[in-house]
Amino acid sequence: MVNAISILLLGVLFVSSIASATTTARFNRDTIRQNETVELIIESDQPSIKEGAELDVLEKDFRIISRRRDTNVTVINGKSQLVHRWRAQLSPLSVGSFGVGPIKVDSEESNRLRLTVLPEAEQPDGGEEVFIELEIDKESVYVQQQILLTANLFISVRLIDGSLADPNPANAIVRRLGKDVRYEAMRGGRSYSVYQRNFAVIPQQSGELLIPALQFEGLVDDPGSSSSGIFNPLFSQGRRISASTKATKVKVKPPAADFRGKTWLPSDQVTIKEELTDDIELVVGQPITRKIRLTGVNVTAEQLPEPEIEEVAGIKSYPDQSRLVTEDSKTGVVGSLSIDIAMIGSTPGEVTLPEISVPWWNTVTDQMETAVLPSRVVRVLGGALDDDKTVQNNLVEENNVAQSEQTVIAEFAESGDRSLAEPQIWKWLAMLMAGLWFVTLGLLIWFYRNPERQSQAKEPERRTPDLAVYYERIQEACRKDDPVAARSTLLDWGRNRFGKPVSLQQIGELVEAKEEKAIAFQEELELLDKVLFSTSSTSGWRGGEMWRLFEFVSAESVSGREQASTKLPPLYPLASLAK
Repeated sequence: MVNAISILLLGVLFVSSIASATTTARFNRDTIRQNETVELIIESDQPSIKEGAELDVLEKDFRIISRRRDTNVTVINGKSQLVHRWRAQLSPLSVGSFGVGPIKVDSEESNRLRLTVLPEAEQPDGGEEVFIELEIDKESVYVQQQILLTANLFISVRLIDGSLADPNPANAIVRRLGKDVRYEAMRGGRSYSVYQRNFAVIPQQSGELLIPALQFEGLVDDPGSSSSGIFNPLFSQGRRISASTKATKVKVKPPAADFRGKTWLPSDQVTIKEELTDDIELVVGQPITRKIRLTGVNVTAEQLPEPEIEEVAGIKSYPDQSRLVTEDSKTGVVGSLSIDIAMIGSTPGEVTLPEISVPWWNTVTDQMETAVLPSRVVRVLGGALDDDKTVQNNLVEENNVAQSEQTVIAEFAESGDRSLAEPQIWKWLAMLMAGLWFVTLGLLIWFYRNPERQSQAKEPERRTPDLAVYYERIQEACRKDDPVAARSTLLDWGRNRFGKPVSLQQIGELVEAKEEKAIAFQEELELLDKVLFSTSSTSGWRGGEMWRLFEFVSAESVSGREQASTKLPPLYPLASLAK
């Protein structure tokens, strides 16, 4: 009987895990050109996968350039989570808008996607090794309205290092959006690796906004360089390249004349909501919290005005300091302002919480709108206030009794009888202190007679393992081009660095380094795994790139991520361009 119950419980848990499994799909870009590639990413947390993702359905609209699969296991609070991931590089066969999916992964189906494919871009003159294309979504905006700026860097040579400066226009706020996106493109019959970076630019002054030229400087591998020597590419000086865009001008208009609000707020969408159930009831004297959240699309949190909340009779309100959060999205920034209000009912009855309204300017329809949180009726119940009055009355009576006792004691003191005027508490305090002294003495004797306790007290603080020995072993493995030793030592380093067993993929995710270097390091780790687990020989692996990247990310991982500056960290990974 017990075995039958156990089997039934296991079956229920297995069915529930399958029922809760989800399969999702997404593109790394929603709009591309016909001569460009796009990456499709499919993730599933099904406990077991037999057939995998059925990608053949894509071949009617796309050419599948490459596909790969990986599995990631994470443990959080003792619970493991398994995620299967498929990545496919796709090249569109024609121009248009394509619906993709749902894509089947065993018994699950993903969500549907839509991808827009535009005609090929104009071909650059001369077939340059490197050039930058700059795109803006609007040529005329209102003051404080977001401009989406997209920079695409095209490189046809192997890059060793490089950096792209942030745009720095006067009288404007610039915010980098999300992570860089990498894809492949053909221009002028030449193949390019393209890195796309997005910025939100918010002008703070009307007139003409000048976005200065973006500058790129890099170092590319030059096999013919005399400085390379026999140690190429470890000590290659390379060849320097650069590229820049033209300065861009945007017309910035003052606030619209038809706007009637107190605070100018240009946005694509503004909403205001609250977290408070419809049938909420207050009890006199007992507080509840009302949470109000104001959200604006394509505006920062600092641009959102503080909602005006009126006081109402029968309820005392105590608002907390508002919290401002700005997040990134594919189309720009999303700002939110959250405020918690503690409400305490003071009078039984029905109380109306007044409407809260926030005027804003709709930049899509070019007209004024108002985000409204409707008024609502709240019932305030009695009970707690009466109890408070009873307690206050009891306190008054106790005070009166205490005053009477003090008066009697004073009278006895004046008459010469001090037996009541001198309380006996000192005798009890003396006895208590003596008892505590004896307890302390006993604990000290027990401690010094217990050698284990003394050794624990003298035990020095544990030290983190010295990682220098791993650096030397990894360097030696890379110089000998030994992928087996490199992988083993990297796993040992990761286990001691992060305090737990980790895979190569988890090492790439846990290191703290500049984003471009971290991506390059992750790709080099993936290459090492592929070399070791492929059926071909491992003798072709070269460790120079791995060692140079490891030196960088290990140093960054210890010292912490650097603060942002006017120049972006190096944009382009080293090993990701190694073919």
